Parts: sequence; structure tokens; C-alpha cells
Amino acid sequence: MVSGSDAAFEAIGEATTELMDCLTTLFNFSTLQEEIEKAQPNGELDTVFNKYCRKRHDATECLTNFTKLLEPCLTPEEISHKEVYTNISKSLLGFICHKDGDQIALFIAEKGPECFQERKDGLIDCFNKTFPKVFDQVKATDKVPSLEDLPKFVFGVDQCHDMERLQVCVVEELEKCEESTPANLMDSGFKFIRNNTPCTNVSSII
Repeated sequence: MVSGSDAAFEAIGEATTELMDCLTTLFNFSTLQEEIEKAQPNGELDTVFNKYCRKRHDATECLTNFTKLLEPCLTPEEISHKEVYTNISKSLLGFICHKDGDQIALFIAEKGPECFQERKDGLIDCFNKTFPKVFDQVKATDKVPSLEDLPKFVFGVDQCHDMERLQVCVVEELEKCEESTPANLMDSGFKFIRNNTPCTNVSSII
């Protein structure tokens, strides 16, 4: 394990940079935005996402390499859960790209991005309430939290319950939007994650 907060954060930064470089070779986000804006008025979003969803296996490789680069920063317990996070990534890409992108096309068509922007403050508050230790330290010191204060990358009972609390808060916040689809899709996404992690065997608190 990388010793010292500075060295650990440097390793995390390098891994994150490599991940973003890997993803941007697959997806030119400026071009994607232009394609979305052009396709949306014609109801052809599914065509755009069909093209990009065919690259999801390459995107999974980017994420797998990212987790490998993070290993020196992880505890033995976290390393033992690394495969869970890899599976989550694969499952999420599968969920988003269901029927070659129908889910994400529906999300955008039903004003999902606008809904997120409208409820942004409430969504941030959901994360603040779910992970107060991290966010309270950032507010108090205006600095990046220490490694000891970051949530552990494990999926135990506490983490599963935190995820459920976050799910309830996020979905309730998105339900305040005009369209119900963004909230429904996020709820389905959270449930999808739960079913692809050890949380599926943890008693629900909802």
C-alpha cells in the first residue's frame, strides 16, 4: 500500500488521469454533445447512443485498468472488494446501454439532464447527509479529506444501508421534477447496483 497521504493522493490522481485519457479516446464528449443536440429534435437519440454503446466493452477495460492502478492505495479489505466494483461498472454500462442505449436516450428525451440541474442543490445535500464525515471535513478545512476520512471501498452492511439511504433521498428529490422518468430510471439504477453486489444479501432498510 502506498504510504503517506501525499503519495497516495498522487497515485490516485495519476490513475484518474489515465482513466480519463482512456475514456476520452473512446468518447469525444464535445462531439457527443453536438450529436445529441442534432439528433434530439428528430427523435434519433437511440441512433447516437447505439453507436457509443458498442464501445462499452472497451470502456470496461478502462475501468478495470483504473482499479488495478488504485490497488497500491487500497487496504487488503478494499482489494478483496475490487472485483465487486468492477462488476458494478460492467453492470451499470449494461444498464445504461440496455437495448443499445434506450435507457440513456429515454433519460435525455424525458428531460433527465434538466431535472438533475433543477434539483442539483438537493442532490448534493443527499450526498452530504449520506456521507457527512467527508463533506463536513471539506467544509471545515476547505481541503481534500484525508485517506482515513474517505469512505472505504467495501460493500459491508453499513455501505449497503448508506446506498439505500442515498437511493431514497435522490429518488425523492428527482420526483419533484415535472417528468417522472428521471426518478424512475435512477431508482432502477440503484436497484440494479444492489442486485449486482453483496448488498443483495443484506436486509433492506427501506
